Amino acid sequence: MKLTRIRSSYKLYVVILIVAVGVLLFTAALVYKQTKRLQTSSEMVRHTLEVQKEINNLFTSYTLLVATQLDFDAKDGTTLSDTVSKYQKEGNASLTHLKELTADNTKQQNFLAEMSSLQTRLYNRVVISAMNVPTDSTVISKASKDHEKIIVLFEEIRELKNEMMSEEENLLALRKEDYNERISVTPLALIASFLFSLLIFVFAFQKLNSNRKRITSTQLFLEKILKSTDNVVVFYEPIRDKNEKIIDFKISYSNDVLTDATGDKVDDIIGKKMSEVYPMLLANGVSDIMIKSLETNTPQHIEKEYHQFFDRPQIFHSTATKLDDGVLLISSENTAEVLAERKLKALNESLTFQNTILNDAEVLAKIGSYRWDKNTKETIISDNYFRLLGYEPGEIEFNPDTYREFVYPADRPIYDEILKNIREKNEHGEYSYRIITNKGKIRHVRSIGHFDNNLMVGLVMDVTHEHKAQLKLYNKNQDLKRSNEELESFNRVASHDLQEPLRKIQMFISRLSDSELENLSEKGRGYIEKVSSSANRMQTLIKYLLSYSRINKTKDDFVKTNLDDILDKVKEDLDARIKEANVHIAIDNMPTLKAVPFQMEQLFNNLISNSIKYRNPDVASKIVIDCKKVTSKQIGNDFITKAKKYNRISIMDNGIGFDQKNSEKIFELFQRLHQKHEYSGTGIGLAICKKIVENHNGHIVAESSPNEGASFCVYLPII
Repeated sequence: MKLTRIRSSYKLYVVILIVAVGVLLFTAALVYKQTKRLQTSSEMVRHTLEVQKEINNLFTSYTLLVATQLDFDAKDGTTLSDTVSKYQKEGNASLTHLKELTADNTKQQNFLAEMSSLQTRLYNRVVISAMNVPTDSTVISKASKDHEKIIVLFEEIRELKNEMMSEEENLLALRKEDYNERISVTPLALIASFLFSLLIFVFAFQKLNSNRKRITSTQLFLEKILKSTDNVVVFYEPIRDKNEKIIDFKISYSNDVLTDATGDKVDDIIGKKMSEVYPMLLANGVSDIMIKSLETNTPQHIEKEYHQFFDRPQIFHSTATKLDDGVLLISSENTAEVLAERKLKALNESLTFQNTILNDAEVLAKIGSYRWDKNTKETIISDNYFRLLGYEPGEIEFNPDTYREFVYPADRPIYDEILKNIREKNEHGEYSYRIITNKGKIRHVRSIGHFDNNLMVGLVMDVTHEHKAQLKLYNKNQDLKRSNEELESFNRVASHDLQEPLRKIQMFISRLSDSELENLSEKGRGYIEKVSSSANRMQTLIKYLLSYSRINKTKDDFVKTNLDDILDKVKEDLDARIKEANVHIAIDNMPTLKAVPFQMEQLFNNLISNSIKYRNPDVASKIVIDCKKVTSKQIGNDFITKAKKYNRISIMDNGIGFDQKNSEKIFELFQRLHQKHEYSGTGIGLAICKKIVENHNGHIVAESSPNEGASFCVYLPII
């Protein structure tokens, strides 16, 4: 709908007047009235656009003020004063201009009075919030409340702005309706006008020509208004299918602001379809509000973000208004305003999230934080610090002097020393002391802090549980020390005091057997043999107990040991038993490792002796000993590994075996699976093996089934 088309139409009226005087005069009269209405309508459009522009300018100044406050540096008071003064001047200027423009509109004047009040409250709130910007994360929640109050004022201003915009749009619709009502004329008026037009033909022609010039001037004036506005103004004509359903729009007019907003030249898009030039408007809902505006004859609003035009996001607020048979779409870019609003919202969410994390972290770690201004003596402590002292957050006020009353009396000299160092040297090291909570409980705390100018920031941790654990560990160490001393005493008793009377018993039994055995009855000789056997068994038991108790972990005893040499010595010691039992022993792949040699001898001696003792008399006895390297992951979960790789030494036999459910029981002291009259022994041998292996940071397990032999696996670390 180019404005040059309107000028061309009036040239056609002149030609028609020459051809048919009557029709042309009637048309001239109608054109005359329409010219008046068009002039008035253009004035109204200009007035409405100017009011809307000034409302947007006013709201933009408020938005930039709120966004600037978020990045404001509280220490720069000059910047705050200048910024508030700048935006206050801009806001007052916009309010004054709006009052002049809407002087004849009582409703808008009331809105502006309310806007003036909200503006004053907003400026005051921004200054108060900026002057009280928190410098510590512990008071972020207070800043968040200030920000929330600013957001509430900001939303009230936004709602008032929308009501003012709606009022202007309603006025435009009413004026158009008035125009449509007055443009109609009755047949009688037409006849009268025709007769009158014949009498003043010359006068009407001259008037028509004069009005044509005025229309041209008005059109040019309207074009200047459309060019001077910051809004994108585009007129669309609907394209309908055979069922009268709108399927697309044709671009009939656009002002030059479109080029700045989208980069498209106006002449290149006029006459083209929306689907060809701006298909995104069909997809993002803008076309839907245009159709709704046409069908309901009411203004429709929508805000959308675009990324298609430039290498940056653009946010446009659009208003669709029905105009004749088409839709006038007025769009204003408010990218900075929306992004500032989003930034404000994100910052508030971030502050809330960080405050929540900090509070939760203090609760989990049993930590309280504090901040103390040395000059003003103002003290701020965290919510969890209140809880550590037995109070609800904010229940009472604290300062270093009143806090002293919570310090355990015996520890107050320590606290006094802390305060002295703080006040005189600006130093705060790490201190531990006790406090008495509001509920009368004694807690052990550790305090640490540092200074930033005259501001001290620190943490207090509840270490009561740690202190109790240390005390418990100390008591356990004392118990272990007493146990070791008792074990040493037992070694002395077992090595001398127990064996001395036992040797005398054996000596007198031996003498009795040599001199008096023949004089005793059969029953008496049996008693002598039982006493001798029991004495020998007692001596063996004492020997093994001593051996078990003397296994220790002295680092100096560990030397490089070749297990092949160890096994050769064990075989030599057991040579008589091996030959007597006709046992075949196969040894392969024995490693060299750091170990205590005599303990390794005792380990293999006990294991091989065990295999010989529990051999199966019905088959040829065989013992296989080999070694493989394994990783710590290949060892069972019941062993806490201390090395990455281990030597797995396996001692396997084909003896009588045992039930697997007893695989752990056999390594306990004095545990036997058979009666002593079936197999001799003390029940200590395998317990000694286990202790030797553990002394070497290793692990021993047994696997077996009855009558299927047994396998003992010894895991020793590769160092």
